[in-house]
Amino acid sequence: MKHSRYLILLLLTAFILSTRYNTNIAEWYAVSLYPTISAVLSYIVCWIPFSMEEIFVLGAILLSGIFFVRGIRKKERWYKVALYEIELVAWIVVWFYIGWGMNYFRQNIYERASVEKQKFNEEVFNHFLSDYL
Repeated sequence: MKHSRYLILLLLTAFILSTRYNTNIAEWYAVSLYPTISAVLSYIVCWIPFSMEEIFVLGAILLSGIFFVRGIRKKERWYKVALYEIELVAWIVVWFYIGWGMNYFRQNIYERASVEKQKFNEEVFNHFLSDYL
């Protein structure tokens, strides 16, 4: 149980890689799991009037510094401190992909909507642009 966080990190990384190389899994994640994850995360932080990204980045930087200072104080070998830092970065990457990044692995919008990509036509574009403006 002491190293269960490594197992969880490994399983989440394997899941992320499986979505990277299988668009069906990515599509399932985006339609089934992501709405729930997004709703829970939004509910947790909706009362905060500013972006949590800055707090998250600041916390990661502070935690990285704490690992470094703790390693110096405990006189740990450099590679052990580096492993703590690598694990922190791995958790940040997993957090990004679970929180949003796996949506980039879905089928493109044309396949999902079953529409054909239109060729660029300058005359149609200029007409649209003048109407829009």
